This record gives sequence, C-alpha cells and structure tokens, in this order.
Amino acid sequence: MATCPTIKYGVPSSGAPEYNVNSGRELFRCGECVKLYVTNVSLEKSVVRYSCGSISDAIVGNGSACLISANANIRDRNVINWVAKDNVDSSLPNGAVITRIGNCAGGSGIVYTHTEGSINVRAYANIEDINVDSAQVIIDAAKEKLVKYLDEINLLDYYLSDLNTNASPTDWQSMSATYSGIGSTRIDDSGTGVARVSFNWNNGRVEISKGTSIYDDSPTPKTLPEIIQELLG
Repeated sequence: MATCPTIKYGVPSSGAPEYNVNSGRELFRCGECVKLYVTNVSLEKSVVRYSCGSISDAIVGNGSACLISANANIRDRNVINWVAKDNVDSSLPNGAVITRIGNCAGGSGIVYTHTEGSINVRAYANIEDINVDSAQVIIDAAKEKLVKYLDEINLLDYYLSDLNTNASPTDWQSMSATYSGIGSTRIDDSGTGVARVSFNWNNGRVEISKGTSIYDDSPTPKTLPEIIQELLG
C-alpha cells in the first residue's frame, strides 16, 4: 500500500490561514523575441474561523418567511500606485516580477478611497408576497444575525441591489435578496482590510474570515515564488 501524506483535516478553534495571490502580466514583443513578465503582485491573507450559533431565529416577518442562509462581505478599496522595480530591462528571464508598489508624492503607494460590501440572504417565502417591504424585513433579520459575528458590517450604508424569487414544481417557494453597501470608514488602520461572514440556519454553522491585503514593495526584480515567500513572511 502506498504511503499517504500527512494532511490536516478541518480547522482548529484558533482558525486557519487563507491566502490569495493576485498578479498581472506584461508582454514584451520585439520581432521574434517574445517574453512574459509578472506585474502588480499582492497577497490577501486572512484567518478563517468556524463556530456554531442558534437557529431559533429562523422565522421572521411574523411567520411569513424562513431564513435559509445569509452572508456578508466587506472590503477596503484603494488606488494602488505601481512603479517599475530597479534595473528592469528586457533581458530579464520570463516570469520575473518587474513592478512594485511606489510612493506617491512622498506618501504611501496605497490611496484609500472607500469601503464597500454586500449582504445576501436566502429564505423560504411565498413568492406572491415578496416585495420591497417584505424583502427589507428579511434582510434586516439576516443583518442582525450576521452583525453578532462581524460588527464591521455596520460600517456601511446599504441599499437594495438584487431581488429574486424562485418558483419550482419540486421545491419550496423561496427568494433571495442582495443589499450593496458603501462607506468611508476603514476596516482597519491600514485601509487594506477584508472580512466576510456567513450563517446557515439549517445547521447553525458560522464562518468568519478577517484579513488584509499586502503589496509587493521589494525593489529588485525576482521570481513570483520568491515574492510570495517574502509576502507570506
């Protein structure tokens, strides 16, 4: 029998790290010379935790709807000033990272603009009764639940952006609604914060994630694996 690797199962109570690397591409082409470089590398780093909550508040609107699930996300938005790394030229090998975050007029290369997010909720409901007012009651109940686990949700002002009903011959009538939010208060001092939370009324499962975005500021052209290792460190 083959030897199996040692891989952890599940998430410890203290949470587990979650990473998301983003980058761009820059093509250099001169005659038959074609090279591909990497630009604008960033790392979104979060800690994800799971918990359990009460499902006794699933019934809302005086019994007119039953909550199924809800989730919210919130993110600081920025303008990023990218500049070339030192000594970048077309002799560099394919895959070299050639840009870094740069200072703007002596300040930070990260210019915070606003914070935005959304709340989405799904619920069982008689679809002929769903309108803007009934959707507001449902989303308010979902928001009240989610805020217990992620109070940053209250940083935003929300407005209705999507409303859908679902009619099926083999399933309960249901609806979903999305409220988009915007505000001018940062999630954290860096202005690069990200957060999300979800709740499932079928099993009481809560997922909470909070983190930040980190941008490559190293001056020297390097490979993407080298940059990622530095950002993780």
